[in-house]
Amino acid sequence: MEYIDLQQHNENAQRATLETFSDPASRFKGKMSQINGCAHIQGTQKCYLTSAISNENSIYIGHYDAACAIVFSSKGSAKALVTGIDLPAGNRIDVLSYTAKNILFQTSSFIDPGKIWSVDYPSGKVKLLGSLSTLVPNQGLHYRRLSSFSVDGTKIPIDCYGSFDQPRPTIIHIYGGFGINNDPFFSFPIYALWLAQGGNIVLVRSRGGREFGPAWHTAGQRSGRSLVRKDVENSVRTLIQENICNADTTFLHGMSHGALLTAITALHAPDLVKNIICQVPITNTKSLLENKFGSSWITEYGNPESADWDRFMASEDPIFFYPRHSLPSDSTCYISGYVNDQTTPIVHSDQLAQKMAEMGSQVTYKRYNVPGDHHGAKDKDTRIKHTYELWAYLEKTTSRRFHNNI
Repeated sequence: MEYIDLQQHNENAQRATLETFSDPASRFKGKMSQINGCAHIQGTQKCYLTSAISNENSIYIGHYDAACAIVFSSKGSAKALVTGIDLPAGNRIDVLSYTAKNILFQTSSFIDPGKIWSVDYPSGKVKLLGSLSTLVPNQGLHYRRLSSFSVDGTKIPIDCYGSFDQPRPTIIHIYGGFGINNDPFFSFPIYALWLAQGGNIVLVRSRGGREFGPAWHTAGQRSGRSLVRKDVENSVRTLIQENICNADTTFLHGMSHGALLTAITALHAPDLVKNIICQVPITNTKSLLENKFGSSWITEYGNPESADWDRFMASEDPIFFYPRHSLPSDSTCYISGYVNDQTTPIVHSDQLAQKMAEMGSQVTYKRYNVPGDHHGAKDKDTRIKHTYELWAYLEKTTSRRFHNNI
């Protein structure tokens, strides 16, 4: 189990056990056990841990109800500081430094460049040291948590950033795989060229991530990938029902595996998802074993050379799945890929561009033949140029005015 039970602290607080796990991505090693409950959480809850900052000092980052938390322990007692309860809602947490007596960390989100905090260790007393909010103008932006219910009744958290007085152009960012959490971050281009211009940013915390522990991840693997797609579809419906956005000016956005999820969602629900952005996409899972890393992805997608293909892979593959009807004539598709990408070869982008054009979408394809990889161009200035090409595309597609001098 990758969680700590957090119980209301009292004289009879029950003991909880935290079992650490082996995860190559987070290099989580060691063991911390017999930890007391936390005073800040009402009732018995679980804070799922995703990374170890220090096993020696028992400092961990995790999620409580899909909200970021920092968990630390000393002398048999545990403490959890949770965004939305103890810290600003809708934020991520990054530990900056720590000693045997103190932890220095930062909270930030799409609408807040960051606040610096100090927590006395192990007493748990928190102090705000400073804020970076003065670096950006106050645009009256807000955070809102929504919930959607998927096809099987599972609750899917949705984090919204922006202005919610009326439907606005909205970027919905998704990933939904490989146990990667869909957490916020601060980006000045996103803030200045989208949020400050009236757009919204949304994160869908679908299955396939790790916000609710390893079971949340495994539920989105293999045959569960159709559930992840339906998590996204129902989340988009909820956002439209809540007047956060509408289908005409909403962009479903994904990178790598998230781009695959974006494309297949658009093919299954073309009237709901009209505009998609797919960056360095994985697309053709039929040729999975031909990829450099493909054999290690079988646990996520399935084995295309087995019965898995007909059982559940083909219907979730954007290259081989064909809907009954063409895509709406006003649907758009932005694709970007790098010729030298070794993680997802450029053929994935090529095939997706061809497929979406065949289906009737208005395709914009940025095929970059410059030194680069799965993370973008190697040269910083070139990488910035490519980023601004996407914002220029969004400006044109939404017919909004964007001011590059903000």
